[in-house]
Amino acid sequence: MKRLTYKTLVSEIQELPGAGRLVLPLLQVGSSPLEACVGVGDEVARGQCIGRADTPESAFLHSPLAGKVRALSRAVTHEGTSAGTVEIEGDAAGEVETLQPIQQDAAELSAETVRDRLREAGVSPLGGNGKNAEYASLRPDEEPPEILMVLCADEEPLLQTQRHVLREAPEKVIEGATLFQKAVGAKRLVFAVSGDQTNLVSGETLVVEKKYPLRHPEILMARMTGRYRLTEGRPRKDVHLINAETAMAACRAVREGRPVLEKTVTVGQEGGLSVVVRVPLGTLFSQVFENMGLKAEDGDRLFTGGPLRGVAQFDPEGPVTKGTDGLFLQKGRGVFCYEDVACIGCGQCVKVCPMKIPVNMMTRNCEFGRIEEALDYDLDSCIECGLCAYVCTSRRPLLQYIQFAKKEQHKAELARQSA
Repeated sequence: MKRLTYKTLVSEIQELPGAGRLVLPLLQVGSSPLEACVGVGDEVARGQCIGRADTPESAFLHSPLAGKVRALSRAVTHEGTSAGTVEIEGDAAGEVETLQPIQQDAAELSAETVRDRLREAGVSPLGGNGKNAEYASLRPDEEPPEILMVLCADEEPLLQTQRHVLREAPEKVIEGATLFQKAVGAKRLVFAVSGDQTNLVSGETLVVEKKYPLRHPEILMARMTGRYRLTEGRPRKDVHLINAETAMAACRAVREGRPVLEKTVTVGQEGGLSVVVRVPLGTLFSQVFENMGLKAEDGDRLFTGGPLRGVAQFDPEGPVTKGTDGLFLQKGRGVFCYEDVACIGCGQCVKVCPMKIPVNMMTRNCEFGRIEEALDYDLDSCIECGLCAYVCTSRRPLLQYIQFAKKEQHKAELARQSA
């Protein structure tokens, strides 16, 4: 099977019109649940803090609009969990309420000062405003990592978010990465970047190929260290990973005092094309598509993330969060359904697996909740790239079986710890 290659776009990031109504979940990527610090009917300024928590792994949440709080409610997040929400009505005009800029050189700042600023400005202290939060941590009680890796390339086909951020503001990405390195205490700073963008960064680089899944974080970290650490859990102790957008946000948080108010998103269109847009946090999916001239109809499929590891969304009125790197609308005529049918033993999943796992045997056990048996077939070594499901002759939902088994494993571990 030919490997999946990436398409390279040269278009600029499009600024979509701001919506007059935003819904902001109080559970953002890499964060514990936040507590609303505003009430219904309150007037809020653009950039004002509306959600906060005292835990060191939680970044604050700020209003992208100047307006009024219309509702405090609950909703189901992208990942299927329930979270509180703040609904704000207003506009994005006017000045942003900022923090005091910090101008000292990174070498003169303490790690605690940088960590506190990142949290206050809404930069996720678990490593990203993208989906790589599980690979990094800013918890002060942990040993510093050997390497801080900045992912400046998108790991899935069609996604173009990180490469566009790097091309738009390379100086801010570099400066923000240096500040983040100070915050985590990493000895080395490495930029993982496409070969055509190496001239945009300085210092140590890791050139990544435009093939899937060679940009997967686990594979990149293994290339840097010469070893995989899947069975030791996450985050890794030797490598922390953030993305280019997080680095840029760190620079703006420290040097400009600007909180995180917006998200850069790759919007996938019919025919495999994708366009990169920037929208306020809390913008509804339907509003994004409407501004792009697209509309979700009966039978269409909407998903966030990339085409291989993305998560299907049941509600087009869901909001853009700090973890929404991609937003794709697949028309009904292009949708095919996976089925819970028997494995025919063709071996295609085994051939394509980058981790050399006996996927056919492992997923048969995952399907029926036989977790210990799945672990015997290297469940812990799976990086969830989704290639097995992509090539499955029977169209079995292999990635979902694997994710189900891992969640059951995690629940069992928590139960043992609390016993």
